[in-house]
Amino acid sequence: MDTADWQRLEESGKVAAVLGYKHLTSAIDQAKYRQFVDGQYCAKSMQWQGTATDAWSGCSLFPRKLVDARGWCILGPHRSGRG
Repeated sequence: MDTADWQRLEESGKVAAVLGYKHLTSAIDQAKYRQFVDGQYCAKSMQWQGTATDAWSGCSLFPRKLVDARGWCILGPHRSGRG
């Protein structure tokens, strides 16, 4: 997948904000997002379109946008044992 012309997802974007997306899991409001479990992040999600070593990659939830491997949102069902 060629992502050279893709922009990084802005946390303040409408869809990103609704889904609670943050570039770093350390920024997650755990009182607001109680479903967050430490150790979950984008690179472990089923929507991650990169490899285990990519710092930024595509996500099926945010077409033509790059998300941080260390990020998180509420719709990322997380696979165990990946990353």
